[in-house]
Parts: sequence; structure tokens; C-alpha cells
Amino acid sequence: MRTPHKQRLFTGSPGPASRPISREGTYDRSVFLNLAYGRSSERFLIAYVAGTTALGLVPVLALDRSDSGRRLDHIQRMLHACAYSLHDLQNVGAARWNMILELSMAIGTNEGHRWLVLDSDYHRAVNALSDLNGTDISEHGGTPLGVLGALLNIFAHRNGALTTRALERIYKQLLKRSSSVRRSEGAKSLFERRVFRRLVTEATILTQQSPLAGSPEPGKTGAS
Repeated sequence: MRTPHKQRLFTGSPGPASRPISREGTYDRSVFLNLAYGRSSERFLIAYVAGTTALGLVPVLALDRSDSGRRLDHIQRMLHACAYSLHDLQNVGAARWNMILELSMAIGTNEGHRWLVLDSDYHRAVNALSDLNGTDISEHGGTPLGVLGALLNIFAHRNGALTTRALERIYKQLLKRSSSVRRSEGAKSLFERRVFRRLVTEATILTQQSPLAGSPEPGKTGAS
């Protein structure tokens, strides 16, 4: 597992909220996930869900909504409702610029929001977006296991006795369960609301069964 290039937390600049929202409950533990949607990203999604849940956090994903509101307004409200946001830019390129937009929205979120940048390679990220030069970026080497290592470093203040081996075990078990979850939900992708909720629930169960993982509240999922 590769050691991330840098691991500091970033505090975003103050910015206006789209509307007042309540931060009661899980705000301090909620983390917004910004990564490319698609089959090639599913193992990374599982790694982020397994890793954040095991660290006692509540992962949130901006999935399709049934209301008529603008997607950007929805994302902005979600960012204001989360203490953290993780932005994996490894797929930023010819047709993957929406992650940059969501990163910019996170930077302009409330003062207490902490945004973090991850990529397969520090130099790749800086070459893709020169404005990131000078920004601390956590490298994960383009692998799901690398993501787990990056999360352990980023949230070192939360991991307690959680070991790399225990976290990898949770990830591999969740990866196995993801196929049955997809089949039972009749879904084509893990990036569907009901499937994501199930993944978070499964990750919570696996975390509770692990003696060296965090203790997220049962039933807390972050699909919105």
C-alpha cells in the first residue's frame, strides 16, 4: 500500500449557504463523496464506503433525486450538511470535469467544512488542474486498497485502534456482498440510491462485527 503524498486536512473558505439547513445529528461525521460515477469506479466507491464507515463516518453521495430542484442546489445543500468532503480527481480529464465543479463548491462552503483532495498521483492532479499546485493531495496509487491507506492517514485522528488489515478485510467482505446487493435490488449500477443505502448498511454491519473498527450508528446512511 502506497503512502499518500500528503495527508493534511483542508479547511474551506466561508461561503453563503443556498438555504438554512440543520446540522444536528450526524453533521460532524458526515462526509460527501465526490468521485466519477461508472462501472470502472465501483470498487473505489466500495473502498470509500467501507473506509469512511469503519472510521465512524457517514458517507454521502449526490444521487438522483425525485424532486424538480436543480442538482447543483442539491449538492450545495449536501456540502453544507457535511463536515467533510472527499474529492477523488483521478478520472478528471477529457469528459470528467464535474468533479472539479463540486470541488469548487466545497471550497466555497461554510468555514467549518473541510475539503480533501485525492488522486492516483500528485503530479497527475496538478497537471490536470494547475490551480491545485501547492495544495496537499493524498495519493492512492489508483487502487481501492490505496484509497483505504489514504483514508487512514487523512482521518488519523479518528482511527483509534483500526488497522490497515482490519480495514482491508471490511473492504473485501463488502466487495463480495456488493454483487448480491446489486442482484437483489435489480440494479445495473452501484451508483443508485437504493443500492448505495444498502452498501452503507452492509458496511455498518461489517464494522460492528470488527473488533478494531469504529462504531457508526446503526441504520445511518447517506444517500440523498
